[in-house]
Amino acid sequence: MAANNIVIQIGQCGNQIGREFANFIQTDTESSYRKHNIFSGRTGCGANWALGYHGFQNTVSKSFMDNFLDSLRKEVERCDSYMGCILLHSMSGGTGSGLGSRICEAIREEYPVNYILSAGVSPHRSGESPLQCYNSMLSLSYLQKYADGVILYENDEVINRIISLRSKTESSKSVSLTEMNCYIARSLAGIIMPLSSSSSNLSSCVFPGKEPWEMLQTTCPMPSYKFTGVQYLSKAVTWDSLVRSYVQNNCRPKTGTILDSISCLAVARGDKDYSFFNFMPRLHENLKAAHRCVSWNPFPIDYWTAEKDFGKASSRTLYVCSNSCGIVDYFDHIISKTSTMYEAKAFLHWYWKYGCSE
Repeated sequence: MAANNIVIQIGQCGNQIGREFANFIQTDTESSYRKHNIFSGRTGCGANWALGYHGFQNTVSKSFMDNFLDSLRKEVERCDSYMGCILLHSMSGGTGSGLGSRICEAIREEYPVNYILSAGVSPHRSGESPLQCYNSMLSLSYLQKYADGVILYENDEVINRIISLRSKTESSKSVSLTEMNCYIARSLAGIIMPLSSSSSNLSSCVFPGKEPWEMLQTTCPMPSYKFTGVQYLSKAVTWDSLVRSYVQNNCRPKTGTILDSISCLAVARGDKDYSFFNFMPRLHENLKAAHRCVSWNPFPIDYWTAEKDFGKASSRTLYVCSNSCGIVDYFDHIISKTSTMYEAKAFLHWYWKYGCSE
């Protein structure tokens, strides 16, 4: 992946996830980060999208975007065949949301035909910052306009999934920030990392996923529907048992929510004995029914397999990236809270101060 794609870590959240992501893909972090590619300032963006988008050049450097694009160009020239960028960022903080939006926009303008994939982390619904709904709404709008695909992680949902993966004796323990970063990094690596190296046996792959963008071709067949989610389950059991457990843990709709899916990508890692092929017909029907795949898509689920996984050697892991209307619940929440705050003119002066207008 490193030969053709560039990972950009934005803000505190993006850098924390990027560090864990590098561990999962077994990359030497010291050699992966060149000093001239690290941009930092003495102050942050005050959890304000407007300051991150409009004012970052004033707080750090007036030539920040020029310097950033110059560094990006040098990395693009190092690639064998540049395909695109993967952005790691939050949608709550000023840097992740505001500067992330500006960077996404600038990359699209500079490289209009290459891919942009965002791995964005949304804030807790109970509240991390009084500006988080504004920040999230603005960030989502820029991702919808400029990115080719978005893997969206809700902090509350990440915590629930981590607890569901634990044993009964550990389920009552609080979830740490490190655990959340590890979960996001592993699920992301499980979907976008190449299935096999050039020296491994490619016969184990149903469809050899060599590039992250192959995932987008499957999960985002309609350009306007680009928000996806990733779940995974890892156990030392047969694929049939693993899929049943996955369906029970991950495909229970919330009250009143219909989780119709446009498309899904299922990645089976740890298939050392190639047994996944034997279960595919039954697995297909189970996953198709569980994700309520739309009838008008004749091939709603793609399957990839790989011999190795990131966990224990004896375990098998099923990663599923789905493009479903389950995301509507989160969008409704953001729109409702943002509309209420905007009508009350709450905190708007912080955005007018740094370049936004009505």
